[in-house]
Amino acid sequence: MLLDVLRNTAGVKIMRDPTRGGLATTLVEIAEDFNLTMKINELDVPVRPEVHGVCDLLGFDPLYLANEGKAIIVVDNKEKEKVIDILKRFPEGQNAVVIGSIIGKQKGQLLLETPLGSKRVMNRLSGPMFPRIC
Repeated sequence: MLLDVLRNTAGVKIMRDPTRGGLATTLVEIAEDFNLTMKINELDVPVRPEVHGVCDLLGFDPLYLANEGKAIIVVDNKEKEKVIDILKRFPEGQNAVVIGSIIGKQKGQLLLETPLGSKRVMNRLSGPMFPRIC
């Protein structure tokens, strides 16, 4: 699936696995490493209702949980729909969506736009990570 994306598009800049530290930590690392300001929309991040439920009960933020078998792809804006179309051809890619964008090239930070329209700065995961159970 990911190989098809690389073979059929020219705009892939970064491809990362968000296993350790989850989506938020992985995106913060990318933003800091490349001095980018990135913004993601919380409502666009596909988190299943049962995951939200367990996280609410246990006090976890699903954006910081390990995501084994997922991929974060940073791609030229003009290629994003083509990448999504390729991913959706595969059962594993049925939930592929665009969750954000690069909005600047100076800060090295990740902003999360909340359902209320406010923005908060996301940081790397602090404290111990959950052990991998695989």
